[in-house]
Amino acid sequence: MAHGPSTIFPAFERAIAAYLDPADSAPGSIEESLYYKDLAAASPHSITEYLAQGREARLVGVFPGLGSRASYRNLGSFLLDSGIDEVTGIYHEAAGTLGIAPERLLGAPADLPAGRLERLGHIGALVVTHSLALEAYLRATAERNGAALTFRAYTGESFGILSAAVASGSLSVADGTRIARVFTPLSLVAAEGIHDGEPLARELAEYLPESAVGKPVVPEPFHVLGVRGAPDALAAAFEAIGAAFRTQDVEVHKRYSPTQTNVYVRDGARPAFDRLLGGLGQVEVSELKEPTRFLAHSARMAAVRTGLGGS
Repeated sequence: MAHGPSTIFPAFERAIAAYLDPADSAPGSIEESLYYKDLAAASPHSITEYLAQGREARLVGVFPGLGSRASYRNLGSFLLDSGIDEVTGIYHEAAGTLGIAPERLLGAPADLPAGRLERLGHIGALVVTHSLALEAYLRATAERNGAALTFRAYTGESFGILSAAVASGSLSVADGTRIARVFTPLSLVAAEGIHDGEPLARELAEYLPESAVGKPVVPEPFHVLGVRGAPDALAAAFEAIGAAFRTQDVEVHKRYSPTQTNVYVRDGARPAFDRLLGGLGQVEVSELKEPTRFLAHSARMAAVRTGLGGS
């Protein structure tokens, strides 16, 4: 399979290779990922091997959530200047929807709006835009190099579901951008009871049910914790948690795997939660992020889901 020299600078090379290789894969560049020669001929176990053998790679595309937003800083104009119509079209459609120049969606700190909510909305739109552009670039590059790369389905981690909806054709780039811009700000308007101050806060408060305006649905910070253990131990732990706490104090966030469940724990309930699980043993608790009032997966954020439906 002939190919020319790589034109991908290192940051994007690593990002694109992440779509193709498991974390412990030997190849270190996009060229090696696509054209690695010293692989076993039978029973390939990775996407790299399938592509190298000329097979069709039928993939599920998984988009990152806002927890990966730090990786979207100072992206540079590589994708925007790629000359690939689908890629550049994504940037132009998203930027047109926001009323800004495409160059402002490249993650430069100077391009972030001043207001807190506007800034968070801009970052959300940037994450979706760049994720879609990178996926389109990957497909175009594979096609150009004769690699049979096909995404059969798309999904995402939390906020990444929005990128998946656009990539699958369920939403347009413009609609995905609009939702991305308001998702975090609207969540904070509801969580913190903000209804004045920034113009965006006043605008978004109008989409919330009247009962939720100016009344914080998350009155104090919550810890986001991972509870890990063997399936039987985890089941026993959550039976005890359910008997000891109200869902307003401890709420299941994600059933991450058979051996890990993530929970929201109200700050005031954390000492009692730690005492209970410490007494049980057989499970470990880890803090996944700083305490927050941004509880995107919580049932108490129903007002936000209503607001998104009308925004």
